[in-house]
Amino acid sequence: MLQGTLINSQLANSAAIQAASIISKGSAISLSAAVSGRIFSQIKYLNISYSGELQVALLTWKPSFVSLGLTPDMPESMEEKIPARHVPYVFEKYDVPPSFLINFWESLGVVIFVASLWSLFKGIECCISPQKNPRTTSMVRRARVLAQNFLITALYGVYGDLMMFAIIEYRTLVFGWNLSLLSFLISFILVIIMFLSFFYQIKLLMTYQKLKRQNNVLLKQFVKNHEGSQVYWKDFKDYSLAPQLFLFFLSGRDLIFSLILPTMFEYPLAQTIIITLLNCLILVYLFIKKPFESTFDFVQQLFFEFIGFIVDINVGINAVLDAGKYEASGARNNIGKLIIICNMIFNFITAAFMLICVGQAFIEFYRNMRQKRVEKLEALERKTKAQKLFERSALQNIHSDQSFIPDPENDTSQNLSFQCEISEPKLLRPAPKIALSSNKTRNQHHARNNTAQVAERSQPVFQPRRNHLIQRKNNITRAVRPRLNVNSTFQPSTEDL
Repeated sequence: MLQGTLINSQLANSAAIQAASIISKGSAISLSAAVSGRIFSQIKYLNISYSGELQVALLTWKPSFVSLGLTPDMPESMEEKIPARHVPYVFEKYDVPPSFLINFWESLGVVIFVASLWSLFKGIECCISPQKNPRTTSMVRRARVLAQNFLITALYGVYGDLMMFAIIEYRTLVFGWNLSLLSFLISFILVIIMFLSFFYQIKLLMTYQKLKRQNNVLLKQFVKNHEGSQVYWKDFKDYSLAPQLFLFFLSGRDLIFSLILPTMFEYPLAQTIIITLLNCLILVYLFIKKPFESTFDFVQQLFFEFIGFIVDINVGINAVLDAGKYEASGARNNIGKLIIICNMIFNFITAAFMLICVGQAFIEFYRNMRQKRVEKLEALERKTKAQKLFERSALQNIHSDQSFIPDPENDTSQNLSFQCEISEPKLLRPAPKIALSSNKTRNQHHARNNTAQVAERSQPVFQPRRNHLIQRKNNITRAVRPRLNVNSTFQPSTEDL
């Protein structure tokens, strides 16, 4: 029953870690949980005597928390083509094969799967035009960013196993035209990728700090362009380079731990001392630098480190008992039970932490969607107000322009009455006054024409009503003007006088 509980707790922990890592775009705390949990699967490779109960538990603890169960088992025909070689006895008693390809097969499948997804999304993103398909481009870009950050966390999570199994491969390597050569080449390429990723991380963070000191606008553009690598800085304070290098220090401790297992297996006490010192250094770094932006993430990391510190101390006590050649079966049994309890606490509490992280990721996603919706509504409201204001000002301009246009109907009645007055001249009216009145009428018509021309030049482009009125007025004026010219030359005869 205890074995089933341990297996279930580890499965729940692994599932929660992977869910948090995927949903939160490669959360650093999920990677830290995976790396910190490796202490339980790696202490079995120390040449130390444990209690029987702990030995059974060690067999159930898997070496990797990154496995997603997506990698099929290696074919037996392929395993048979890899020649058998001798491995150190601390690995031989747990049936660890000498081939890197066999040991790293499951983790390699996860890395290849995630790398293929990232390559697919990257290719689609390069082929789609953002101007023609903005929504599709945005969705593909988000998927690419998610896959890239998860690829980084997957790689950093297996670097410890990569180093340990690669050293086992190199210690027992025999060159030949078989799968051993392929295993060596794969391990060598992955080791180079590991060091290149460390170099890329340091260079990226140094550029981040340089831009932060120079220009915040350039820094925002840099963060946007490298959103696929935001796992390096998203969860950490950026007041200096030291807090942002937390993943580098965490992976460095994991690599040193994995390095001393296949190289210093004859000195278990020295191994436990080095492991405990590395744990203490990480604790000091956490309390001095406080690298995490979130207090919740900081508390999680302290929990991981204290659990690891308790396990390191108990393993060190076992190493001291072995060095002094003490049987101490009762003490070893108590130590074994304590380590098992620490493993169960670590698994369940870490799973709870990861589920909280998943919930926070969903809440953040909902808030972002809601904020975008509010921003769209505000932009639409501002656009509507601006349009209404423009229409109101346009109407005011139309009314102001129309106030300068004479009424064509009034002009027609005035012209007709004026024509009647001239056609029926009074006998007692002297000729000079008739000429003056005709000159005055002509001046009035010129003034009206000038007013119409000014109004026509000042009118807006799209005002059909005003154009219709002006055209109507001009037609009436042209119809009346010839009659005015004829009547203006009227001279009374001598008989009339």
